[in-house]
Amino acid sequence: MHINQQCIGCRQCWPVCPVGAIGAAADGHHSEVNLDRCVECSACLRSRVCPVNAFEPQELPWPRSLRSAFSDVLSPHKSTGVLGRGTEEMKTNDVTGRLRAGFVNVAVELGRPGISASFEDVQTVTRALARLDVEFQKENPVTSLFTNDRNGDLNPEVLGERVLSALVEFEIPVSRVPELVEALEEAGKTRSDLGAIAVTEGPGLAGALLVGISVAHAIGYALGIPVIGVHHLEGHLLASLLADPAPRFPFVALLVSGGHTQFMRVQKFGSYELLGETLDDAAGEAFDKTAQLLGMCYPGGPGVSALAEKGVSGAIELPRPMMHSPDLNMSFSGLKTAVLNAVTKAPNPEDPQFRANVARAFVDAVTDVLAAKAVRALKKTRLNSLVVAGGVSANKQLRARLTQEVEKRHGKIFFPPLSLCTDNGAMIAIAGLKRLQAMTPEELDACRKRWSFSAKPRWTLTEAAHPDQTA
Repeated sequence: MHINQQCIGCRQCWPVCPVGAIGAAADGHHSEVNLDRCVECSACLRSRVCPVNAFEPQELPWPRSLRSAFSDVLSPHKSTGVLGRGTEEMKTNDVTGRLRAGFVNVAVELGRPGISASFEDVQTVTRALARLDVEFQKENPVTSLFTNDRNGDLNPEVLGERVLSALVEFEIPVSRVPELVEALEEAGKTRSDLGAIAVTEGPGLAGALLVGISVAHAIGYALGIPVIGVHHLEGHLLASLLADPAPRFPFVALLVSGGHTQFMRVQKFGSYELLGETLDDAAGEAFDKTAQLLGMCYPGGPGVSALAEKGVSGAIELPRPMMHSPDLNMSFSGLKTAVLNAVTKAPNPEDPQFRANVARAFVDAVTDVLAAKAVRALKKTRLNSLVVAGGVSANKQLRARLTQEVEKRHGKIFFPPLSLCTDNGAMIAIAGLKRLQAMTPEELDACRKRWSFSAKPRWTLTEAAHPDQTA
């Protein structure tokens, strides 16, 4: 991707880039793309946040063309014909026909938004796995780049390239799962350093949950260490404990993401009381749908937030559903419909200022509702600390508004570090550690001897008050 001379240096595109490849040019007055860091995902172009259309896609020669094949959700990979064979691979690839009894199918994902992955790192992983004589999945873009599938070597021409994410898929007999842990030694850790395995047990899609849970329990059984089932939302909630400063119990928590929007009273670890929640769609899902209506890519939060910065507050009026209701419940489906009506009825929906005004109106509506409900939750509980977690907690406007409202009441507000707002392993690890520390010796022994397990697709946070040793 290239930024041409039309750039006016407004910097509206900076937060849209998922890998932080856009920054100031040498003259200090324009923006430029760092081509070494850019993964060619086209998020900057499709977000349409540039007021002067300064982004220009370029014909990518080999091997740089791999960047778009692995990173762009609309770019098909030649070896498979599947779109966006990076992170999206696991969402689009049907693996049910590839499972065999006695084997574990594993996908190792390298990279993620904000980090990206280099093929040098990918090769380090494939070489380590090749030494274990694993069977690599043939219909996989990484595998198509092998020069030698016996030693895991990749085509040397691609080693200098970076992509948003890359997936290495393979299968291995259950009996050899412990050998996978040997990779930890390269990070200065050995199997003896592992005290427990933490894994997301729910809520979510049963099939996806069972894949991760199966691997976790196979490793735990082989090493004789407990496997701690973690509630996904509890992970988000406790990610704030990794911030500096960290909150102290008790506090009110606002969990706001693509799948959940709810207020919780957190008295102590493991003591969660639901105060209110969305009755239909989550705030994050509303962000994604609004982004889609405005012609932006998934995930929609960063793009809508950046576009809203150029909008005029009050230029377009959108509803604030349930903002004045006496309870702490919310609703965002009507707001999505209002955005749809505004776009479809507009004389020129492609007008840049109109799009910016819609984004501004939407962000203002969401932040108004969440801020009003947050203040009401603090008053109802008589607490003065608010913890905001989940993917939407990274939103710039929401952070500013909630901080303003809480500090106005002389309260304290806490956010996880930006890198820990979206789904990540650190939040599951901290939740697992807290549960491990809370276990009695008897519970810990029972956890080690647990022979069966199950996923919990519909698991409320209030039901996760104590470790479940019967699942």
